[in-house]
Amino acid sequence: MKVDVIIPTRNREALNKELLTSLKNQKYLGEIIVIDTKPLSYARIEGGKRAVTEIVAMVDDDMFLPLNWISQLIPKMQDGVGAVSTVALQENKSVMAYDKVVNMIKPLHTIDTSPHINNILIRRNLLVKHKPPPIFFGEDILLKKFVQDSGYIWKTFPFIGAIHLNTSKNHVILGIEYNKRHCYSMFQIVRRFVARFVLIPYAAMVNTSLETMVYLNTINIEFLAGWIKGMIS
Repeated sequence: MKVDVIIPTRNREALNKELLTSLKNQKYLGEIIVIDTKPLSYARIEGGKRAVTEIVAMVDDDMFLPLNWISQLIPKMQDGVGAVSTVALQENKSVMAYDKVVNMIKPLHTIDTSPHINNILIRRNLLVKHKPPPIFFGEDILLKKFVQDSGYIWKTFPFIGAIHLNTSKNHVILGIEYNKRHCYSMFQIVRRFVARFVLIPYAAMVNTSLETMVYLNTINIEFLAGWIKGMIS
């Protein structure tokens, strides 16, 4: 079995060279398809149309993968499974500390609002049938919902070596889009804000860093501002 790999990117020149190296040494690798169609939601679909294998991989351009990433995930694409992903550790130390605290309470791969779309295998016929809106943020949640609404299972597995180099995001726009696209239920959004309010101090203790406290609170406030702005508009 071969697996074509789709890498959506905003900048081909900034594509992580270590990612390409780790992919080229993967067993079962088909073609590597680098696609810079905008926005990101359209890039994924266009990449799927250019692929030819039954199962395709999609990887963010700021990722690093273990050399056995494809071979570990292929056996998990069983009948009824539409897509599989793995928890990716964040290179950002503040986010990594927060994830570490969350993981002690609830394993990261069991959190329903985190599809971990930065490293997935997905059935190509499902991907090309998806008709997302033209967005950059929130398309991961919408793709997961589409797979599940199509009668397939989306499975997320624990960390096996994938590292997310964590390109910065505009969390105000993230909040606006998540509200506009109904990515979270009311329960999920309340849970998110309560969890961050309670757990951020513990994440700061993990790093013994005031910077972690300031950074995590800042992006949380930005997301909240975006969410409220989305509700008003």
